[in-house]
Amino acid sequence: MSMNRPKRATSRKADSAASRALSADSPVPTWSEAVAGKPDQAFYAYTPTVSFSRGSLVSHAKFGKGIVVELEPSKATILFEEGLKKLVHGQQP
Repeated sequence: MSMNRPKRATSRKADSAASRALSADSPVPTWSEAVAGKPDQAFYAYTPTVSFSRGSLVSHAKFGKGIVVELEPSKATILFEEGLKKLVHGQQP
């Protein structure tokens, strides 16, 4: 059985290049620089209902510790050890 999937408008490589370009005007710290020496109490537990600000330290159940590097009205780009992830934030229950 064959699955018919639509083509992506951009490639995954273009997506990662675009995410790097998001913060081209301001330097993005490396993951190790951002979380080095920070105590566990400095990290907020990630939930979609919490509103984050740029520079907030986040602890995610799957991705681990990260730092918010870019914000949109309902999405936050967070730098984790494995790379950038775009997650929702500030959602009303």
